[in-house]
This record gives sequence, C-alpha cells and structure tokens, in this order.
Amino acid sequence: MPYHNTHKPIHSQFAHLSTIWSSFIADENAKLMRWSVDDDEADLISLFFDIQNERSDESSGLFIQFTDAFESLDDYAYVLRSHLIHEYIHNSSAYVKNELVKQWSYPAISEAQTSLDALIDTCISFKSFNSDVFRYLVLVISPSEIYDIKQWQLWIANILSRKLPNYIKLALIENKAQPYTDKLLSHFKGTIFSVAPNLDVRSALRDMADEEGRREPEKEFKQLIHALCSATTKSDIKKVNQLTTDLLRIAHKHHWLEMEVNVFLNVGTGFFKANNAKMAIHNYKKAQYAASQALAAGHPSGRKLFIQTRISIARVLCELGSFDKAVKIYRSTASLCGSISDHAKAIECWWNVAQCYENTKDFDTAWEFYLVALKHGELSTQSVERDKILVTVGLAMFRLAITHLKGKQDSGKVERLMILLLGNNWRKHESFVKLDLSDSMN
Repeated sequence: MPYHNTHKPIHSQFAHLSTIWSSFIADENAKLMRWSVDDDEADLISLFFDIQNERSDESSGLFIQFTDAFESLDDYAYVLRSHLIHEYIHNSSAYVKNELVKQWSYPAISEAQTSLDALIDTCISFKSFNSDVFRYLVLVISPSEIYDIKQWQLWIANILSRKLPNYIKLALIENKAQPYTDKLLSHFKGTIFSVAPNLDVRSALRDMADEEGRREPEKEFKQLIHALCSATTKSDIKKVNQLTTDLLRIAHKHHWLEMEVNVFLNVGTGFFKANNAKMAIHNYKKAQYAASQALAAGHPSGRKLFIQTRISIARVLCELGSFDKAVKIYRSTASLCGSISDHAKAIECWWNVAQCYENTKDFDTAWEFYLVALKHGELSTQSVERDKILVTVGLAMFRLAITHLKGKQDSGKVERLMILLLGNNWRKHESFVKLDLSDSMN
C-alpha cells in the first residue's frame, strides 16, 4: 500500500525513504539495500539519493550512482572503478564537498588483483581520504542493461562474499518486473536488505510541479518585502500601501496565511524603527487579526504567529509608556506560550512584565515577576534562546538587589537559582561579562 501524506506528498515520500534507509544503515550485518521498484519509483529514489548527498547528519553519506551497463563478470568492477575516478577526480568540480579531492591519489592496480579487489581498494582509499567529509560511501548500482543474467547474479554474490568495511554500502535499484537477485535472498539472508517501498509517485510528482510553480511568486514576494522595508523606513505611506496591496495579492492567491501575517509584521516593524508608533500598532493589530484567522483555520504556525503579533504590540506600548496595557498583553501571552510549551517565549514575556513594573518604579512587584520568569526556566529544556533570556533575567535581578532593593532581597537566592538552571559557570556568559557586575555582587 502506498505511503500517503495528504499535506505534502513529495516530503512524505522522501521521509518514508529516509526511514527505510536509516533502518538499513542501523543493521550492521546488511551490506546491500535492494530497492524493488518500477521505473517511476526508480526516478524518485534516484532523486532521493541526490538529496541525501546534501545531508550532514548521523546517516549522511556520499551516494555515487552507477548506470553503466553490465557486460561481463570480469570487467564490470573495472568499469565502476573507472567511473568513480573519472566522475570524482577528473571532473571534481561536480564534487563540491571537498576542494582537496584533486589531491587524492588513487591506488594502482596490481597484477595479482581481481577487478573486484581493485574496485574495493579504490573505494577504501577514496573514503579514507574523505573521512571527515562523509560517513558512508554508497555505491548505487542500477545497470542500464544486463547482458548476462547469470553472470550478473554471480557478480552480486561475489561482492557480497567479500569482507567490506562497514562504511562502504551497496544500493541496488532493481526493476520489480525483473527481480534477477531474488535467488540470492535466501543465500545472503541478513546481508541483503530488500524492500518494495510502494511509493505514491503520481502525488509526489504533482507536488514537485506545485513547488516549482511556487518558486517564481516566492521570488517576487521576497523582492517586494525588501522594497517594503525600505519604504517603511522612509515613512513613504503611499509606497507602503501600494507594496502591501501587491504582497497581500500574492499571499491571498497562493493561500499563504503565514505570509499575510508576515506582511503586516514587516510593515509594523518598519514603522516602529521609523519612530511611527501609531502606524506600527495599526499594522501589528492587522497582523494579529490575520494570525487569528490562521489559528482558526488550523494552520500549524497559527498560535506562534498570534503570540508574535501580541508581543510586537506590547513592545510598542512600552515605548509609548503605556506599561499597564503592555503588562496585560504580556501576561495573557505568557499563558498562551505555556499552552504550547514554548517556555523560552514565556520566560521572555514574564521578563517583560517585570521590566514594565521596574519602569513604573514598582521594584518589589518587578522582583516577584522576575522570579516567575526564573521558575519557568525550570520547566524548559536547555537551548541557546532559553539560556540567553535566563541570564538576562538573572542580571536584572542582581541589578535590582544591589540598587533599589538593597537589604530587602537576597541576591544569593538568585545565585542559587541561576546555578541550578545554568550551572556553576553561568557568570561566564557573554551578557554577564558585558555588564561587569561581578565586583558589586561579591
């Protein structure tokens, strides 16, 4: 049964293939991955291997695809070896991962070697030279023609009988209508990892066509966004309105709900930077409305977009000195952040609440909300964003403790909380060093 994903067929197919490939890589006994596919599926798998060459994770490898015809048992390995050397040495511009590949000196063939030994030695040498570039060297074999089926089966059996290093893998793309290696499955049980992926090629190809059609409007959208930022900085209202209309036309046509929100966010931010708070809030509220529509429509980013628009509005209110209004927005937004377990953003909101009270000289209340922010730090997993905002909160509390609340609040309590959240070396954080508060806290 085909693997379906109604949202993104092409992505779901590649995710399916990636899962299968990861299972093969995890099996230490498996040497060859046999894909039993039809012609359309073969094209999709070939594209999958091209995409794999751009990855750099736990299962990353260099996938070299060989479509050379199988003509004879003795010469085929020589053909593959020559293909490897020619493609990745003499035409090294095609091999972009390692500029030093031109310096690779491939091993010569000795008289005592078989063609298969020569191929394996060359692969080992090539992988060794590029050991820091890719984890696996994968030979993807898909002969355009097979002149002798029995010799072809013998060649596969021969290479599987060799002791290959674990970092050299084989992949065979075989037409399911001509399963020539079926006879080898029982003999090489555990060595051959065979799968028929049953891909939904039609949906995937349709999705690829849709994505191709999306590129041109995306390019135009980016150009208009750039022009919009320039126009808002200059407070050119007429130009801003024209560009906003053009951008929304594209967003509506392609049902880009998140882009519609981003249009208004960009306009609002542009006006905010140009010190036009009134127009900034006006556009941030439009962004908030668009985000609420995305949220109601079930858009996966709807809630995060809605949170972002509310924080943007509150930021402008703070600049205008409307701290009471800003506090209400930040407090309700912090609750929204907690509902989606975005604790780093919740910490940021509570920190802003405390900042508002600090700006109104209500230092005791500010202290209490700084503590709330730190408590949220206990709920969140470690990340660069979370650690950065926690250090900011800690610094603010130390500043309060040694200035406005001296003798009333214990900075040692903050120190203990920060060590609990970030470790003993938290003061070495760049933000802490810049404030240079160490002497006054000791």
